[in-house]
Amino acid sequence: MPAAPSTCSGPKDTANSLAQPSMKRKSVPSSHDLIAKIPILASTFTLLQKDSSKRLGTQESGKGEVMDQPFFRKIDWNALERRELIPPFKPRVQHPLDVQYFDKTFTAERAKLTPVEKNILESMDQTQFQGFSYTNPNATD
Repeated sequence: MPAAPSTCSGPKDTANSLAQPSMKRKSVPSSHDLIAKIPILASTFTLLQKDSSKRLGTQESGKGEVMDQPFFRKIDWNALERRELIPPFKPRVQHPLDVQYFDKTFTAERAKLTPVEKNILESMDQTQFQGFSYTNPNATD
């Protein structure tokens, strides 16, 4: 049997604690508030779709699809495009490889580079990369 969400020792103690006006109770959102938030949550999840064809704001659907979502309605998109908006949080990065704001679960993992199948590259037009020899010095082994 689950424990009651109260620390009262009996019915009288419970009645007394409920009668005290100084007691702070956690407010519970109404069903109307929750239902009103469903479109916002749904649009947020569509941004996180792995399948890019189903993702909100893809090249096929355009940026207007994102701008029209309830979650983003308060954004001044013109000011954003002019870089006039101040971000609510700006990380203080010490150097280009600073990962202090990422969870250590991920930063402690050793990077694994997935080799590209040679036949895939050979099947693609590589002329635009001829003479290109740059290698990122920060790339991992």
